[in-house]
Amino acid sequence: MLIEAGQEEEKEALEAEEEEAPERETNMDFTDKTCIVTGANTGLGFEVAKRLGGLGADTTLLCMSERKGEEAVLRIQTVH
Repeated sequence: MLIEAGQEEEKEALEAEEEEAPERETNMDFTDKTCIVTGANTGLGFEVAKRLGGLGADTTLLCMSERKGEEAVLRIQTVH
């Protein structure tokens, strides 16, 4: 895999932030709700899809390619 200059450092910084970020308590329940998230394989879209899934929503991920979408689903499933 070819990684452009700076991407590895950025990835490591994001992973460190995730480890340090406290989980916020919420009483929101998205059970029986359907959510569609565009750009759900990376960035903000991925984080939104992950969070909605954790809140019980039936979440549909829209991505530019089927492979990237499947990878995002697997990453989300390992979290929840």
